[in-house]
Amino acid sequence: MAKNDEKELLYQSVKFEIYPDESKIRVLTRVSNILVLVWNSALGERRARFELYIAPLYEELKKFPRKSAESNALRQKIREGYKEHIPTFFDQLKKLLTPMRKEDPALLGSVPRAYQEETLNTLNGSFVSFMTLRRNNDMDAKPPKGRAEDRFHEISGRSGFKIDGSEFVLSTKEQKLRFPIPNYQLEKLKEAKQIKKFTLYQSRDRRFWISIAYEIELPDQRPFNPEEVIYIAFGASSIGVISPEGEKVIDFWRPDKHWKPKIKEVENRMRSCKKGSRAWKKRAAARRKMYAMTQRQQKLNHREIVASLLRLGFHFVVTEYTVRSKPGKLADGSNPKRGGAPQGFNWSAQNTGSFGEFILWLKQKVKEQGGTVQTFRLVLGQSERPEKRGRDNKIEMVRLLREKYLESQTIVV
Repeated sequence: MAKNDEKELLYQSVKFEIYPDESKIRVLTRVSNILVLVWNSALGERRARFELYIAPLYEELKKFPRKSAESNALRQKIREGYKEHIPTFFDQLKKLLTPMRKEDPALLGSVPRAYQEETLNTLNGSFVSFMTLRRNNDMDAKPPKGRAEDRFHEISGRSGFKIDGSEFVLSTKEQKLRFPIPNYQLEKLKEAKQIKKFTLYQSRDRRFWISIAYEIELPDQRPFNPEEVIYIAFGASSIGVISPEGEKVIDFWRPDKHWKPKIKEVENRMRSCKKGSRAWKKRAAARRKMYAMTQRQQKLNHREIVASLLRLGFHFVVTEYTVRSKPGKLADGSNPKRGGAPQGFNWSAQNTGSFGEFILWLKQKVKEQGGTVQTFRLVLGQSERPEKRGRDNKIEMVRLLREKYLESQTIVV
């Protein structure tokens, strides 16, 4: 197959729980502790250089108006400072990790270099995100935190592991650790064009998990037939749909409406407890559990709705997703008329990312089936806007979406 004819690959992942015995946990903990040393050493170097060369420039920047000549000159110095003084991933591979391994080969040499490189790569991504936020005027952005030595932290790598039959085999130099892969995840991995990466971590409830990232080939794209297009108008609690089967409104199940009042009750009870006390910890654990239940139930409902949409067809036109907390929107915290608090559950749903996650999941599953998702910005004049609100306007909105989209496709340039 010629290089230009190669199929596009799609990134996927599966995860499964493992049950290491005490001896395996000791080995994994030793590996984790060594990776904590690598993380903290690399982070210490980055933070020290940031505090020495970059932080003073940001303090100076606060003294000048944003678009002044002095401000622009300082921003140029900051950009140059990042390039000159903040080490890159490859800098730390060469000038930090390699010398560390030579100085203490017995310790660092007992862990595959691939795991140490991936630890540095993860740190690099986190630090680059922090620097990007700072450059974009988010002065509240914080650098990555150091890792505590008394906790188990993730082990990840792009090599130093393999799939052997129905087992996941992890190399630790000390010994090879084998963990069975459940049947469902094993069948998924059989579709893989290439295994890319693994991550072994411990959840809050002290259970161990392995996540494996892999690539699959995308199927050939299905032919586009305008008469079979499915139109979707999004809302926080429901969506309007027009498909070859007709018009309908699909309601989202909103677990946040059930759990948020209960979470608020627990938070009110926490106020009467001393922070860190046994009662406070018990109620904090209950709150975490409620948040987790909200997320799981929301995700399950989103998966079910996407599956039902894919039974209607494979080519979609959807309204543009609006983040309501953008400047000037109704949930803009800087607007004095709003008082800085979200206006009800619908605003909350569109700001937390759960709704955005639904759209991303739809795009991914459609792509896996060889379909397409086109996003269309629906701009309506004052006279075109439906009088009804919420669920009652979804059919009108999706009709307008189809009408405006078809008009845009018939424009001759």
